[in-house]
Amino acid sequence: MIKDICLLKTTGLPYRHEMARPKRLTIATTLRLDASTVERLDKVLGDDENRAEFIRSAVETAIALKEIGLPGDVNEVLFANESLVEFWANAMRRLIETRRAMRGNEAATLRDGGTK
Repeated sequence: MIKDICLLKTTGLPYRHEMARPKRLTIATTLRLDASTVERLDKVLGDDENRAEFIRSAVETAIALKEIGLPGDVNEVLFANESLVEFWANAMRRLIETRRAMRGNEAATLRDGGTK
């Protein structure tokens, strides 16, 4: 079963200059998602998270990745049972762990009287 989700994106264009608070124009986009995808999405969202905002953020992230230009041969380095999404998630996890360790080392160096 496919569910339609309507997303509204703010364009940032003011409606009138003389109004105290400018109205922002939006563009509506209908997104067709499989019902199981919507269920998975709802499971990972926290109580204070908004489904549409999450989807907008995911789209912005995907666009940014395309704009910086992913290597064309990235699929050649994937394991047989690994998806591109899993690959990127694992890479991000390793990067975050590395940066946290680097921050810990910097803090230890400063604590011990060294310099950055």
